[in-house]
Amino acid sequence: MSYGIHPIVVALEEVKCVLGSQQKPASLLGRLFGSRRVDLVSEIIRDQGPLDEDDGFIDDDSITIEQALRDLFSGARLNPGDGAAYAYALFALCNQLGEFQVNSEWSPMRAERGDIVNTAMKEAGIPEEVLGIHSLMYRGAPLDIPEPGDFPSMGYLLNEELAPAVKALSGADLSVISDEFRPAVTQVGLWLDRALALKSDLVCFYF
Repeated sequence: MSYGIHPIVVALEEVKCVLGSQQKPASLLGRLFGSRRVDLVSEIIRDQGPLDEDDGFIDDDSITIEQALRDLFSGARLNPGDGAAYAYALFALCNQLGEFQVNSEWSPMRAERGDIVNTAMKEAGIPEEVLGIHSLMYRGAPLDIPEPGDFPSMGYLLNEELAPAVKALSGADLSVISDEFRPAVTQVGLWLDRALALKSDLVCFYF
């Protein structure tokens, strides 16, 4: 199994407007499960567990991604034991409403890559509280959903956090970062720039 950070530039306010809505689920579910977007989701999560005939995520008695989406849309009480399904559903929803970013430097990857680059960025002068890989991998969900027991983990930067992150990155001495890992830092910068340009947020899923 290979792991990766899967970044999406998306306006979280738009995502929040969908959650708990009784009017949008049918049309949005149709777009999600009637287009190639769900194919991408299915391909990316395939290694995490078997998929049923409806492209739903199954983990023992876990609900499918489609049911998790319906729960999120309807405002139903979320089962704490289905955290992974809700997290993958959030990934599918963000991917539908937002823009998936190129992540060639971050997928596939070993888990220690995040630790190495996180440390290198600090050594380059980037405050971890402003911009850290660990925040993009492990900060948690940007919305209120049950925590997954394992994968996927999540992280994010809100729109108001992007400018300070870009400033810290532009002022860093990236020459202290090895040639092997400097392109990964540069690619994160591209995610930030795109999110700023679209006046959106950056949400990352690690699995």
